[in-house]
Amino acid sequence: MNPIILFIISLILIIFKVVAAADETCTTTDLQNIESCYQKYAPDGYQLFFQKRQSQFGTSQIINNWYNPCRSKKNLNKCLGNIVVQRCFNIANMSTLPFLNNSTDAAKVIISDFLKIDYVCQKIFNFTDNDAICLSEKLPKSIDKICKRNYSSCETINAFSSCIKKLAYKKCRKYVGCFVQKTAMLETCEFSSCGDCATINANKNPIENLCNDDKSNNTIFYL
Repeated sequence: MNPIILFIISLILIIFKVVAAADETCTTTDLQNIESCYQKYAPDGYQLFFQKRQSQFGTSQIINNWYNPCRSKKNLNKCLGNIVVQRCFNIANMSTLPFLNNSTDAAKVIISDFLKIDYVCQKIFNFTDNDAICLSEKLPKSIDKICKRNYSSCETINAFSSCIKKLAYKKCRKYVGCFVQKTAMLETCEFSSCGDCATINANKNPIENLCNDDKSNNTIFYL
């Protein structure tokens, strides 16, 4: 092939790579947009979703309790846009947000919660009445009796999570069991760096491939 043509092709490929790299970079404008969206739709950051509602364990009105948080999360997602989420929602970038005070731990929490809310809102409205009762009433009682809460190390955290998962599959149907397994994984990332939690980001969700029993033909809500 003509050397000049080869040179032109190489130059075009380099330009494409540079453009692609630029598209993947989280910009100052992106971060400003994230801050603006959180101020508008989640002024308390992750607290909006997990400190202004009852715990997911402990109420028979579990599904109703999720309507408003899911609506708020849907609005937040629309404001952010998928592209910004994909290139910015990692610990390094998110920790630079003013409301996170340069805290990598806070960034990990907000990313974990962001992913968890998406998952919950996609799945929980497919719950039957029995599912809701099992998750909110039967399962917590068994957890308190059987599973040892110990967050002192990754080993004890994993043991507690494994215990919850086994009980969920035993006490409830498989759909709920898988739901609990995945939400427990993301909750683990909120307060630890165990496993994939240390590098959690929007493109590396630790619940992928954990289980497949949460499949449903119904898409009642959300994205």
